[in-house]
Amino acid sequence: MQGKAMQTGQSQSYNNGFGFYLHVLWKKLLIVLSKYYRVAFLIEQRSHNQDIYVIIHGSIYLFYLIIFMSYISYIRCYIVH
Repeated sequence: MQGKAMQTGQSQSYNNGFGFYLHVLWKKLLIVLSKYYRVAFLIEQRSHNQDIYVIIHGSIYLFYLIIFMSYISYIRCYIVH
């Protein structure tokens, strides 16, 4: 009984709207970016053109940065209010 109450309490605290949305978006983004990472690696191996590799990696890190900064701003707004 207590274990079930703890599980529901955790899911209720985790299901707080925007934080849950960011978590789901982060997980999906990691899956998509891992596929792009493999594609970029294969392109670089076949064509020996590092420009494409650098462009794809730059876009991956840019997506990471955007999601991370939005998550940080959410936490700051949540703490302040």
